[in-house]
Amino acid sequence: MAVVFGDKGEKTVDSWQEIFVPTYSERIKRLREDAIRTPEICTERARAEMKVYEQYKDEPRIIQCALP
Repeated sequence: MAVVFGDKGEKTVDSWQEIFVPTYSERIKRLREDAIRTPEICTERARAEMKVYEQYKDEPRIIQCALP
């Protein structure tokens, strides 16, 4: 329980969430939505990467990561 101090003494508030109203810009709203939604998986890109890794499996790992 939060306590709000004012000119007329103490006033109790059930929760700070009842008096706090968050405001977001459009950019923040969009970024928040992007972070919450489920990730998309591209199967074509995954297949291409696997093909490259198989083709260059004898190369050092840093070279493999630089190829796709």
